[in-house]
Amino acid sequence: MRQLIIALFLLWNALCAAGQQFNINCNSNLVMYWGQNSHATGNPGENQLPLDEYCDKNTGDVLVLSFLSEFNADRLHPPGLNFANSCLTPFDNSTLLHCSNIGKAVKKCQKQGKVVLLSLGGASGAYGFADDTQAERYADEIWDMFLGGSSETRPFDGSVLDGIDLDIEGGSSVGYVRFVQRLRERFTEVPNRRFYVSAAPQCPYPDFYSGPILDNAYLDMVFVQFYNNYCGIDHPNWYNFEQWHDWATTISANKDVRVYLGVPGSPSAASTGHVLPERLEEIVNATRNKFSSFGGMMVWDASQAEYNKVSEDMTFAGLARRLLDSGKKCTDGSDAASNEATDNASNSSSKVESSSSTHVIHKSSDSSTNYEASTKSTASSKASSE
Repeated sequence: MRQLIIALFLLWNALCAAGQQFNINCNSNLVMYWGQNSHATGNPGENQLPLDEYCDKNTGDVLVLSFLSEFNADRLHPPGLNFANSCLTPFDNSTLLHCSNIGKAVKKCQKQGKVVLLSLGGASGAYGFADDTQAERYADEIWDMFLGGSSETRPFDGSVLDGIDLDIEGGSSVGYVRFVQRLRERFTEVPNRRFYVSAAPQCPYPDFYSGPILDNAYLDMVFVQFYNNYCGIDHPNWYNFEQWHDWATTISANKDVRVYLGVPGSPSAASTGHVLPERLEEIVNATRNKFSSFGGMMVWDASQAEYNKVSEDMTFAGLARRLLDSGKKCTDGSDAASNEATDNASNSSSKVESSSSTHVIHKSSDSSTNYEASTKSTASSKASSE
């Protein structure tokens, strides 16, 4: 019996290692935006879950905190954060939010192999730079407040985020390239850790607001919003992932940048772009099989995806996880290594179980919550106005 328990423990560890650790080289990553509590807009009282509870569900690989919607890059005021109902208390004598609860959740998620980014911008807000000098200073401020630097006022206390996302949907593109360059200069100060920079353009190519940023800044991931636009996944004749693949492989400063298929997590998460599960599966499989730049899916947002039940025992988040895992491939070969580890652990379990008369009861997988829920903030909904 003891041998059986050990073998099952090894199997569980192998499965967790294969399924939970973010690997940018794989085409099975799931990105979820969290913080705007968007599902609660039409469902008062059905609020988003705490960040770490989404990590516990093992659906998302990358959690994007949304949003830092007011830059205040002139330094007359601190950056403006908005996480809806999840953080409301500022530091003493300041308007800067102090989100210790989110900081603790970030650490918990990171221990589970998740990557946590902070998204700057959003569908509404006040952001942008006057020039490159201001952008460079702001990169230093972001580094000190949220990443590997130090500051007396860190909104997430000692938690160090894994990078920055740029969801630029207004203003000009002035300064952003230098902002990213400066961030990457600061990244080198922590040589044993990898930081990421992503962007979230809308699908019309080139993106109206962030086109120059995309072409000239070195980005790791691009979460393209294939919804609320004529080129969304609900318009098969106009769906343009191929254009974004061509950009990634021929124009982008990083020719290994990963392009993500951005979709709404429920019919109410966006004005257009939601499709039935069967159709989504066709799109994911066809896109991933054709384009090597495919990195996975992005979902707006976590609250929508978890409350949207696509079947009696599966949420949209669970569906996305299943679709991505079913065709997982990694350019660094780690998918083969993880499969081998899982097979070895499974074989060990089988050998021990066959020599034991003990009956093992297998627990069914947890399928998440019920359909619909959340209190949306005024800061921004990627859904309504994008």
